[in-house]
Amino acid sequence: MSSLMYSYIPIYHGSLEISFTDEYLYGVRYLHGRVLDRRLDHYIVSLFEDYVYGKRVTFSDIELAPGRGTIFDYRVWSIAREIPYGEVRSYGWIADRLGGRRYSRAVARSLSRNPFLIVVPCHRVVYSSGGIGGFSSEGGVGLKRFLLELEGIRL
Repeated sequence: MSSLMYSYIPIYHGSLEISFTDEYLYGVRYLHGRVLDRRLDHYIVSLFEDYVYGKRVTFSDIELAPGRGTIFDYRVWSIAREIPYGEVRSYGWIADRLGGRRYSRAVARSLSRNPFLIVVPCHRVVYSSGGIGGFSSEGGVGLKRFLLELEGIRL
């Protein structure tokens, strides 16, 4: 198994920390207030650089590391990955794909545990009423709004 590598890209009052191996993306998290810039020469890092600079990027071919959540979490994250760049969907939209609206709260819990920020685009999930919803990442709703606006979405 390959060793874990880390790369950091400055974004919105902080940095993205990207951890990966040659096989898997292990995690992406936001470090609020810590501006770090250490970029490894790797395909995954180049995708994030493009994203941060406002290019339309798809992360669909990146394999997520196993064992970072429950089976249910991975089902939720897989559905969230279907939300196109520049678009939003509701928690209920994901719940419907899992079997019904009764799963909405469970969907929100799974998204709050998402260790793959941006790749599993939980920032694109909003309330069905049109409200922005919550965001459990460091940087909170401000970061969520920033990511949505980076993709051309204004709520």
